[in-house]
Amino acid sequence: MSRPDTVAPPGPLPRRADVQGLRAVAVVLVVAFHAGLPVPGGFVGVDVFFVISGLVIGRLLLAEVDATGSVRVGHFLARRVRRLLPLLALVVAVTLVGVILLTNPYPVEPVTARTGAAGLVSLANVYLYRHTGYFDLRADEANPLLHLWSLSVEEQFYLALPVGLLLLAAAGRRWPAARRQVLAAGIALATLASFALSWALASGWGGGVVEAPERLGFYASPARAWEMGLGLLLACAGSAPERLPGRWAVLLGALGAALLAAAALLTDPLAPFPGPAALPATGAAVLLLVAGAASGGPVARALGVRPLRWVGDRSYGWYLWHWPAIVLVDQVWPGHPWALVAAAFGALGLAAVTRPLVEERFRVGRGAVPRRGTAALVAVCLVVPGVLVVAVGSGTRHGWGLEEPLAWYETPEGRNVGCVIFNRDLPDRWPEEACTTTVPDPEGRVLVAGDAFADSVTPGVVEAASGLDLEVAEWARAGCPLGLEAPEGYPRCASWQQEVLAAVDRLDVDVVVVANRPPDQGGDEGLASVGVGAGTMSTQRWADGLDGLLTALGRRGVGAVVVAPAPDFGRDHPRDRLSLVRPDPSVPVLTRAEVAEQRGAALDAEREVVAVHPGAVLVDPVEVLCEADCRPTAPGGGWLYYDGDSLTLDGSARLAGPVGDALRRLRGTG
Repeated sequence: MSRPDTVAPPGPLPRRADVQGLRAVAVVLVVAFHAGLPVPGGFVGVDVFFVISGLVIGRLLLAEVDATGSVRVGHFLARRVRRLLPLLALVVAVTLVGVILLTNPYPVEPVTARTGAAGLVSLANVYLYRHTGYFDLRADEANPLLHLWSLSVEEQFYLALPVGLLLLAAAGRRWPAARRQVLAAGIALATLASFALSWALASGWGGGVVEAPERLGFYASPARAWEMGLGLLLACAGSAPERLPGRWAVLLGALGAALLAAAALLTDPLAPFPGPAALPATGAAVLLLVAGAASGGPVARALGVRPLRWVGDRSYGWYLWHWPAIVLVDQVWPGHPWALVAAAFGALGLAAVTRPLVEERFRVGRGAVPRRGTAALVAVCLVVPGVLVVAVGSGTRHGWGLEEPLAWYETPEGRNVGCVIFNRDLPDRWPEEACTTTVPDPEGRVLVAGDAFADSVTPGVVEAASGLDLEVAEWARAGCPLGLEAPEGYPRCASWQQEVLAAVDRLDVDVVVVANRPPDQGGDEGLASVGVGAGTMSTQRWADGLDGLLTALGRRGVGAVVVAPAPDFGRDHPRDRLSLVRPDPSVPVLTRAEVAEQRGAALDAEREVVAVHPGAVLVDPVEVLCEADCRPTAPGGGWLYYDGDSLTLDGSARLAGPVGDALRRLRGTG
């Protein structure tokens, strides 16, 4: 009798049409979310993908364990490389060429190149955890390879799973009759442990040990493994789901479809994720896969229709192409939602073309690469985009010959020394000493606080306060207005607001300068194309929060200077438009009427709130930044803005006059 490890491995398993159909549903959800369509939880399609991957790879490896008692790790990994790497390398290379031609070389290109390099070696999630938030900052959201994090998570799973099954299979040799049960028990324990870790990190646990635990929970493969573990457990069930009675298959399928629809429409994109928040989507995937296992059943037929199967077969390529297409098109036609939708769904055409030419070419048919040729394939796939990564690094150092005005780099220092907390998942740390401008024999103290607009205001406040012998401290949190109301899905904002009030008491502050952008401007975090804005907050709640803040300051005897929002040039600022194909972008102009419409209800609300608080004064930047119309440039030359809504040192200095007048009025010296 042959030993188990000498038995021939099993042949290819039959593909389930319902699995391909569910892949199609998952990728459509993700693409629609990224295109800005009204599916706020569409990103859960990635979690559905994870469950599917666990099932598909689990079936393959468990069949090998059943047949041979072992796993050919090298063979498995070589197949994964031939399946995934060629198209990934092409997408990275094409995207880098697009970035070189269409984007500003300074803020975007280096981040994109490093993300691509990390993605090629399955470490994009590690790089993004260490260097970004999740769709948080402008340079990140404009990163056309940001989506590679999920592919890196899957590839790390592919590295760990066969080794784990090999160890479990070795342990199961003591009980040959219960080998599948031993494997299932081990997988279940690992899945539970991963879910516990995911839940803990999503809840903020470990903040004293790791930076930004919520972000770690999002990007870390150990905190995502439970989603693939659910698919693995389905694979362990073998053919049992196929024997499910028809009426139960219909019931589970209907429940799964309802759960998935609810997850796509109701999951909060700003809440910590995954953790328990991912259970509806992953649970829906499990239910649909169980219901679809019954060949010929209604769920299998619904998910197995030809159009869904066709899209599902191209889902990997569509996922890879869609986000670069969205971001690069957004560079060419900013502010045009229709262009983003066209780019997102047009990327399916790229997937259809590259599937036979690249995705399938090296693993099936006459062009298939044998296992011994895999190393050469890997070398080519790493070298070609690697050359472009090096070229981007070199070109960025010289700006590809493009010239930026030096004034774009004459910017407030607060953001560089930690006075502005940019990522929403970072704790309320404040380097107070670095963020305080002292004067000899100070006669009082001013605190500048608000969202990232406060950083633009601070140099002007410092100039005004220095003539009054006042110290100035700055503390800001991007996307978080200083008030007593916080945007939905931003729990750290509320805690930061209370920390600011505590700092007012502790530092014996005389005047607080409040600088907030309007709630619908969202300049701090998120392009519309990402589907994630600066947070959900109505103008009324925003105004109520300001009213509560001014009341709290009044009780303390602390005055307030409220700086109204400055004109916002958005993506039309030349810095956002500069590129090799557009080396001399035009300077935008806003009429006073356009600025009034832009600030609209927010400015009216601020005026009304300030008017009922005797200890508060409103300063309107328009009066010193604009003449007959508003431009990011100064009338006599120079720049007032270094991007769409952030002031240069020159722009901020123009606030010194009205802010100084307000400080003198509040201190009774004006």
